[in-house]
Amino acid sequence: VYKNTGIILGIPDQKQLSLPNIDDTGQDLNNLKYDDGVTYNVGSLQTMHVRSFAMDSTYSSKPLTQVFLHVDYSSTANYNGNNYLQYSLDGTNFLNTTFLPTSSTLGVNGTFDLMAEGIDTWAELQNLRVLFVHNGLDGTVQFDYVRLEVKFAESRWMEWQYEVPNLPTQLTH
Repeated sequence: VYKNTGIILGIPDQKQLSLPNIDDTGQDLNNLKYDDGVTYNVGSLQTMHVRSFAMDSTYSSKPLTQVFLHVDYSSTANYNGNNYLQYSLDGTNFLNTTFLPTSSTLGVNGTFDLMAEGIDTWAELQNLRVLFVHNGLDGTVQFDYVRLEVKFAESRWMEWQYEVPNLPTQLTH
C-alpha cells in the first residue's frame, strides 16, 4: 500500500512555438494558470498547445498515485468547432479527453484522469502536452485554467492486525 504525499499542482509553463501544432493564439500563458476568471481565448482556426507544466521535482523519483487534468472552459454562442481538448506524450500522437466544447458551453469545470489513461511516471509527466484546435469558422473557446493535480507515494507501508484468542478465564495473553 502506498502512503500518498500532499497534492502538487502543475501549471502551464511553456507553449509550443515550432512545428507541429504551433500555439498561434497570441494569448498570455499566465491566463491558463489560475482560477481567476481571466481566460485564454482560442479563436476561429487557432491552436492552443501547452508543451510543459511546471512541477516541483522533489518527488521525481517517487511513484505516481494520482494524475488529474483539471480544466475550466466556456464557449461563445456562435462557436461551431467540433474538436476535443487533447493530450499527448510525444507531441505527435494526440488522444481525446472528455472535454468537447459546443456552442454556448458555459462554465465547464471538469477533471480527466490521466493515470487511468496510462500516464504513471515522472518522465511521462515531463512529456505531457495539451492541445486544443478550434476547427470552426466562428466563435471562441475560453479556457480559465488547465492544470495538473499530481499525488506521489511517499513510502510503502503495511498494516498488520494480530488477533490472539483469549480464554474467558485468562486476563492476559
